[in-house]
Amino acid sequence: MDATTYKCYYIWCDKSFNSKYNLKRHINALHLGIKRFECNMCGKKLVSKQNLSEHLYTHTGAKPFKCNFPGCEKVYRQSSQLSYHKSRVHMNTHKKGKSSEVSFQFPGEISDIALPIISLERKNNQLQAKLQVHHLLLR
Repeated sequence: MDATTYKCYYIWCDKSFNSKYNLKRHINALHLGIKRFECNMCGKKLVSKQNLSEHLYTHTGAKPFKCNFPGCEKVYRQSSQLSYHKSRVHMNTHKKGKSSEVSFQFPGEISDIALPIISLERKNNQLQAKLQVHHLLLR
C-alpha cells in the first residue's frame, strides 16, 4: 500500500509532502510568505517553531546535529544541513553534472511576481479560500 502524499497545487511547484501539516507549512512559507515565529534575540521571523529553535543556535554557537556515520565527526546547527551532508557524502545520492538551480530566459519577470497564482484544479471551497487570501494581499 502506497503512503499518502499531499502535492502542492501551485503552478510551477512540484513539491509533495507526507502530511497535510507539512504541505500547509510549505505553502504558508514559500508561496504566501507567512512567518509566524520571531527570534527574541534578533527579531528574525521564521516559518516554524523548529526553524526558530535551530536559528537560536546561531546565537549560541551550538551545533547539536552530529553525523552518526562511523568515523565522521561533522556537526551542524540545522538538521537540514546534516541531512544534506548525509545524502551527499555518505549515501551518494547526488547526481553528477546536474544543477539544482532553475534558470529562466527572462529571470526578472519570474522573480518580480509578488502574488501566488491560484490553481484552478482545486475544489470550489478551497479555491474560494485562496482567493480571499489573494485579495487580502492586494490591499
